Amino acid sequence: MYMLAGLVGYLTILLVLGSVAHASATLTARWLGAAPFRWFDGRPPAVASWRRWAVRVVSSIKAVAVAVALLFFALLARGDDVATTRINVMPGPAEAAGLRDGDRILSIDSQPVASFDEIRTAVGRGDGEKHLSIQRGQQNLVIAVTPANGRIGVTAATYEERPIGVGAALERALTMPAQIAGQYLKRISGNEQVELAGPVAIVREVGKQRGSGSYLYLLAMIAIVMSPLAAGVHVFDELTLALFRGTHPWSQDGTTDPVLARLARHHQTLWLALICMVLLGVFRVLQETSFGDGAILGIFLMAPAALAGVLEVGIVISLRSGRPAGFAAMVASCLIPCAVLGIAGWVVFWLRTELSRRKLSVRGLIAEPAPLPDPT
Repeated sequence: MYMLAGLVGYLTILLVLGSVAHASATLTARWLGAAPFRWFDGRPPAVASWRRWAVRVVSSIKAVAVAVALLFFALLARGDDVATTRINVMPGPAEAAGLRDGDRILSIDSQPVASFDEIRTAVGRGDGEKHLSIQRGQQNLVIAVTPANGRIGVTAATYEERPIGVGAALERALTMPAQIAGQYLKRISGNEQVELAGPVAIVREVGKQRGSGSYLYLLAMIAIVMSPLAAGVHVFDELTLALFRGTHPWSQDGTTDPVLARLARHHQTLWLALICMVLLGVFRVLQETSFGDGAILGIFLMAPAALAGVLEVGIVISLRSGRPAGFAAMVASCLIPCAVLGIAGWVVFWLRTELSRRKLSVRGLIAEPAPLPDPT
């Protein structure tokens, strides 16, 4: 039941964020007089660069704003997670001193601690040896630990939910995206280990939750993590547009059928997205090996392009077979990681065939009008 709820929630967040990003771009373009917005357009109208980028920036901000709002209401309904004083031990001073996973720290230097934040503060205060009073099963022990660089090498093992007020919920919702971004940047730089959760891990977390408040909070966290991808898709759209214009000058002369230009754009862009999808899979595999730290940056760079590929699949299949078929293809691509490669490959093949049928010569990523026969 919870697995199904997790899948539905994951798809719902994707749909909501995607719809908000698109609607915001459309409305902003109309307000700025920048002509109708369309993803991966083959021949967009000539407008000032600042107008085009303004549309994309507003669209990206609105996606993040929706995630922040969802987190705010989830915090009010559920409360916030507070790390308890029960710990897990990593290699370092704590392990060397004899601390074990599951120990509960009661006090440090005779000062009681009620949360993991208080442990962090007490350990980082002053230099020298710290005396930790701990509970291990039915035993109470005192263990001396000398911090290294203000740390002893422990993490919170458990969390508990505590009520939170309106002001605190708003502050938490506004600062959470920056905190998560900071953690991921530290993970990319190799300075801190941060678990990167994909769709499968998210669904597993849903299975651990109980109550509507917890489920809403988990959906909000999915939205917070995924909302920056809207900006990444916009950047991918803009970069591939510049490449398309440079490699397909015939599409910009004002006399070409716009349908041809759009098909050629989809063909090139989806090829690039498909390559990025494969690279993303490679980086995911490398993440589990000794090259893990080096693979994280590749994952971050490829993820927006892979999501753009899912969007491209939906757009092209919608053009060919209608919106219901396009939506179904996107759902399948999101739920079954391997399926998107097969679907995208088939769409690229269809685009290549359609371009050839329309008298375009397709070579690799570039489609050109077939040369006219020599009259002699």
